[in-house]
Amino acid sequence: MSAPPNPSTSLAPPALAAPELEPPTTAPELEPPLAAPAVEAPVEEPVEAPAAKTLAAAMLAAEPGVEPPEMAAPVASKPAVEPPAAAPVAVVAPVAVAVAVRPVVAPIFPAPAVVALPASDAARGSWWREMSSAERWGVGGAAALLGLSVIAGGVGAGAYASWRNAGRIAPNVLIQGVPVGGMTTAQATAALRQKFGALAVRLETPQKIYTQSLNQLGGRVLIDQSVKDAFWVGRSKSLPANALAVWKARSEPTILALNLKWDKQRLRRQMALVSRQYFKKPVDARLRFADADLVVVPDVAGHAINAGATLATLQKSYRIGHDRIAATVGPVRPRVTARDLDGRNVLLGSYPTEFNSGLWGRTRNIHVAAASIDGLVLMPGEKFSFNTCTGERTWSKGYRMGHIFADLGQGAEVVEGLAGGVCQVSSTVFNAIRKANQKLPAKVFLRINEHNHHSLPVTYVPSGLDATVAWPDKDFRFTNTLGYPIFMRAVVSGERLTVSVWGRVPAGSPAYTTQLAQAPRLTS
Repeated sequence: MSAPPNPSTSLAPPALAAPELEPPTTAPELEPPLAAPAVEAPVEEPVEAPAAKTLAAAMLAAEPGVEPPEMAAPVASKPAVEPPAAAPVAVVAPVAVAVAVRPVVAPIFPAPAVVALPASDAARGSWWREMSSAERWGVGGAAALLGLSVIAGGVGAGAYASWRNAGRIAPNVLIQGVPVGGMTTAQATAALRQKFGALAVRLETPQKIYTQSLNQLGGRVLIDQSVKDAFWVGRSKSLPANALAVWKARSEPTILALNLKWDKQRLRRQMALVSRQYFKKPVDARLRFADADLVVVPDVAGHAINAGATLATLQKSYRIGHDRIAATVGPVRPRVTARDLDGRNVLLGSYPTEFNSGLWGRTRNIHVAAASIDGLVLMPGEKFSFNTCTGERTWSKGYRMGHIFADLGQGAEVVEGLAGGVCQVSSTVFNAIRKANQKLPAKVFLRINEHNHHSLPVTYVPSGLDATVAWPDKDFRFTNTLGYPIFMRAVVSGERLTVSVWGRVPAGSPAYTTQLAQAPRLTS
């Protein structure tokens, strides 16, 4: 039902009450059609006027003296025609439509009932006619898209929930290049173990490539962790974000990498084994006799792996698919180089002793022991040990029976024993060192570390100048405390043994004494 018009703010067009309508007594007959509900039936247009146009129309109709264009046209077209009996109904009918249709109510307007959506383009008003076709299509399209979005959203949410509940990895997910999308975690784990379960590490050196399994070196591929990360793609955020991530994954692959974990202790142990295999010991330069002179045999450098640097490179650079690692290697310099042995041969000290060549076993033992120390070179700081030079004196090395001193419970006495006579060689060496120390300047000497006397006097050196040896308890030892190398000659000639100690004095070094000023030529 229509509300009675408000006398103060009535929106009824003034043109409809023009005096041209006669007779005035017919006006009450117009009241019943205003309440007729039949005029609402034609209002089936689904397009609603925008709020701005509806309010503009209401304001225009409310201004005094302003005639709405839709209502004024029919009245002004027939001013002089006397209407038939039904004519007033026809003229007033639009008013009934305007009043009876569904209003768009704005809270600030008291009576907005006259603003309505007409049933046809002719009655819709200027706001609809003023819209272009594109605008009309835009209004309808927006409504259609909104509906489709709601439908699609419902379908998408259902599809996402179905996938999530299936317990499978999101589509288009790759772990280290292996497609695992759509798989269960067990299937993905099995596929990755089959491909990456037996990886190798290749350590490259200039001489050789050492191939080790990743497991041997203590490396472990974190397959389970990567599969877990893949499973949570599309599950770790909010519902809209997860659904969007799964949707994007269909066209944009999600790429995950396999990470490694190292057992540091196992890695160090295995690297130590590889280092020992690679290590090459350097060869020191040495002096040897050739053509009655001393010549230098050149040194040879070794090589080794820098285990610490190689371990750091391995852990930083090794990746699945990049298994070749350059080991950090370097040369191992010899302690004695050919340059160290370059210089003048200076005789430091010499001492001879004599023996009876008729004692065949003893004579043989002197020859064998002297040969073991002849040409021995000691670098500065190195120690000499008679027992070390000869080793255990056995029959297989050429030693034979000879006179020795032994205590058989009745005091020391002379008996036959293996390697008898070698003490004459050790005593001769001791005296040669003693002679060298006598020639060297004050506070410069070869330090004697061990020296033992015989239990009985000997005939080949003065009393107290002997040096007995007995394997392995008694030894004769000294240290080269000079700043240059020394070497020894032990020469047997007839029934004489001569041991001489020489210094390899660097070129340009001053002579220590007048006797050292000239370097004598070595003779065998």
